[in-house]
Amino acid sequence: MMQIGRSILFLTLLAAGAVPAAAFPAFLQIFQGDPLRNPTVDGCVVCHVNPDGGGPRNEFGLAFADNEMTITPLLRSQFSDRFAYSRVPLGSTTILHFSDPDNAALVVEVEGLRYLADLPSSGVVSGLGSAVEVQGGAEVPVAAAISVSPVDAFTSEGAFLGPRIVNLPNGKGMERGGVEFLIGHRFTFPVFDRDSPKQLFGFDSPASVTFGVQVGLTDWMSVSAMRSNLDRTIELSSQFQLSRQSSEAPLSTQFRIGIEGRNNFKERFAPFVQFVATRSFGNRFSLSLAPSIAFNTRNDDSFLPPQFLFGEEFDYTAAIGIGAGIGLTPSVSVVGEYVPRVKGFTGEIFDRPAVSVGIQKATFRHTFEFVLSTARPLTTAQYTVNGSDSFKVGFNIYRRLR
Repeated sequence: MMQIGRSILFLTLLAAGAVPAAAFPAFLQIFQGDPLRNPTVDGCVVCHVNPDGGGPRNEFGLAFADNEMTITPLLRSQFSDRFAYSRVPLGSTTILHFSDPDNAALVVEVEGLRYLADLPSSGVVSGLGSAVEVQGGAEVPVAAAISVSPVDAFTSEGAFLGPRIVNLPNGKGMERGGVEFLIGHRFTFPVFDRDSPKQLFGFDSPASVTFGVQVGLTDWMSVSAMRSNLDRTIELSSQFQLSRQSSEAPLSTQFRIGIEGRNNFKERFAPFVQFVATRSFGNRFSLSLAPSIAFNTRNDDSFLPPQFLFGEEFDYTAAIGIGAGIGLTPSVSVVGEYVPRVKGFTGEIFDRPAVSVGIQKATFRHTFEFVLSTARPLTTAQYTVNGSDSFKVGFNIYRRLR
């Protein structure tokens, strides 16, 4: 009976090449329903050479058919362009593929050969010595001892962990139904001050606190809301994912549009537009550019004399955010950003660009970031304008809820 079933499946697959791929929507739905699929790859091109469907299958289509239309960790590891998951290189010949959404197994690739290995129940690989036991009792050599916590593919963007560098967005995509939560703190007392130790390096001082949430409406559009106690500012925005870096796209790109209002969205409304482009080189290095324009950034009710208002003849601010990240391990990165203003109103009291550095630590869906920044605000129209002459301590916490 098993042989007859396979023969029927084989004849079905042969017939599929002679009809449009739309005749087999269930096969595409299997891929679309995979929790680790790359959302930038969709439609008939998933399995067929012809993007309109029908005809010869591509390499993935052939492998998918040979695997009896089942997606497994081993299959995902063979086609990393179609699935988004963490890959950890160990030396020049060994790669760990965290291609199991249940974190029950990983794929160990050694010199092009792949082996399926069980993960500990904690979901963490630790203390690997010179070899790791895989299915069948065989041992595969592995580089020096490591400790790796796999990170959800939609939690990071290359070496950037979480949705922000420090204040700047990093262009990370969000799939439909995804939900992320943000808590940000910026303390007020300077870190590099002779009285800083008495203030516990700023932690004893009052803090600007920001809460935010982002929700994916589709695989390419999300909406977010933030509320800061700094002037009781509320920011509402939409993010449109234009691309996510893959074998078919050299950059992750995103367009953001939004508006913020102070005094609980009752006054000083400041619309903004922002474009984000990020290029990552594995999980080791990421570079991001985020040009933005914020409107109504000048405070017309300011009591300060003109010499303390920089660019007072303008009521908008154009800035170019520059960010970089270096991955120290798969779950730890050092990041930095610089936000120079190129035109328009450039601030009150201080005419300084925002400069920030941070260290990020991620678990599977949680990222903690320790921050030093010359900018207190986290909302877009405000950090575009406001820099200061001293670094303050702070932190960001991101949690991907689903």
